[in-house]
Amino acid sequence: MRKTSSLTTVLFVGLWLGMQTASAQLPIKIKVPKTKSDPASSQPKQTSTDDDRSASRSDTAATTGTAKPNGSGAGRIYVDLHPTNKPLWVKDSIRIKAKTHDEYWKLPNERKYSSWVPTLSFDLFYDNKTDINYVAEYSNPDGSSWFTEELDHSTYDPAPETGTTNYHSKDAFNNLQTKSSAAIGTYSVKIKNHATGEVVYQGKFKVNKFRWDDNPQDKNKFDFFVEHDWLLPIGYVGFNENTGFDFGAKPIDVSVWLKGSIDRADLEARVFFKGQQIATTNNGGMANRTEEIGTEHSIYTTDVHDWKLWHFEWMKTFLYDNSGEFNHANYPDAFFADKNPGDYIVKIYRKGIQVRELSFSIGPDSRIASGGYEKPMTLTEYKVMVPVKVMGAAEKWNPTSWQTDAFYGNPLTGFSVP
Repeated sequence: MRKTSSLTTVLFVGLWLGMQTASAQLPIKIKVPKTKSDPASSQPKQTSTDDDRSASRSDTAATTGTAKPNGSGAGRIYVDLHPTNKPLWVKDSIRIKAKTHDEYWKLPNERKYSSWVPTLSFDLFYDNKTDINYVAEYSNPDGSSWFTEELDHSTYDPAPETGTTNYHSKDAFNNLQTKSSAAIGTYSVKIKNHATGEVVYQGKFKVNKFRWDDNPQDKNKFDFFVEHDWLLPIGYVGFNENTGFDFGAKPIDVSVWLKGSIDRADLEARVFFKGQQIATTNNGGMANRTEEIGTEHSIYTTDVHDWKLWHFEWMKTFLYDNSGEFNHANYPDAFFADKNPGDYIVKIYRKGIQVRELSFSIGPDSRIASGGYEKPMTLTEYKVMVPVKVMGAAEKWNPTSWQTDAFYGNPLTGFSVP
């Protein structure tokens, strides 16, 4: 899902600042296919490290220039990220879902006999100048082959030169007519380069089902879904910005997964530094939902079958990137994380009851410190991955699923939930 646009965010920040002036590792091998346009394609292409990304930022800075505002002589903290012919998997973009159909091709005469097929999608941070075609091979819980599908791909408009290439299932409708299953269990998938047969990703996903219609005549009518409780202890800290113009001063964005139907008015996020609360979304901030993983009828059972990604920002807490026309001295009431390295704590409340807690650090280089959980893939929007403590009893979830199921059977090395 697309977040609130960068322009909207910048206008919001600019308006607020003006008012203030007036009054105040995935443990898998990632292989990338060879392309004719890349003479170095014999080397592994999809393993991204912090050093790789730092080098990419340095190269970008060398070509676009660095800003030196206010006579400080300082270069930009973050520089524009542009995709290249080196495909990088966007680690948190991989999604496998179950598409339900109230018919079953093996039992055409049965009334409302539900079945399902998987749908898959992921993003590559890649310039897409040379087409790379992938296929997904699915296997049944007993290890036998199920079916193979070609994946379609497209770039995000309106600026594909600065975004990602999305790969996704091509024809779920046809698969439902000829490939669907009525069984639940743990299925597996391999994503291969269609041209070379190289396996670039493999994982597993747990499928379950639930009844949402109590009509006795519809005893075989279900909604199928893929278990995603492993998402809840995984959060992100970064910015709603990838590239395109001067970074300037940006509010820090914290995102977490919450389960069930939630009214944004019931949510509040507070950020603390050195034991002191420095901001709350109830006073110059926002909560915004950007992605939902559920089923067509999860509205009836939102407590167990619906996962939503929520973003929180504080309009009084910024990180300045040493770019754009900006002077800290003009905004005495704002808190600038780049000038305050150290540890931060974020506490998220629902109807006044704390439901999440996470921490992050600003390093001496004024950047958000990374725990390295993004390796060997990559993340966009200058964000890092952080552990999240799930609190309270309102959400029904499996608190150990992240240990084995994270990223579809590829748990994070060294990741520990508080």
